[in-house]
Amino acid sequence: MSQDLRNSRNKYGNVYEISLPNGKYVYVCWIKQFSFGIFNYISEIPLTNINQLLSLGFKAYKDCKETAVRKKIWKMVGHIDLNKENIIYPDQVIFLPYNKELFITQSQAIHHDNLIQIPTDEYLTLLKKGYIYGFFDNYQTFELWLSANIEDYPKNQDIFPLPDLYNKK
Repeated sequence: MSQDLRNSRNKYGNVYEISLPNGKYVYVCWIKQFSFGIFNYISEIPLTNINQLLSLGFKAYKDCKETAVRKKIWKMVGHIDLNKENIIYPDQVIFLPYNKELFITQSQAIHHDNLIQIPTDEYLTLLKKGYIYGFFDNYQTFELWLSANIEDYPKNQDIFPLPDLYNKK
């Protein structure tokens, strides 16, 4: 990962440090328009070695308006060559825990910004990884969600237990 920010022509791949309202830091990579990968790092201490993020991987992916990027509220700390690192934005399932069986039966996902139906097995695989679609229309709401959810994500999303029909022995 490059920390020389002067030569990062492509905004996609930029890595940002977010100082959360709870006093912790998380790091996100801008993968495509409105779409961010959230690195598997949260701490009260900011990272000094940004290269460590790639080895930790992404914990979640979410969509958010880019106001904090455009207004330089989030601190840009590095850049990743998305092609070189083979980073793509994964499909995100449509899921709300209040009616698990309905959402699993529908097996819908966002794929390249389009709503599609996918095989149930694929849906369950994405769901168990926590690849659940979420769009935040402002960065403050996104930061509050990160503060409250990212440490225990996806365990805290009420995915489990799955309905009996979908529990494989």
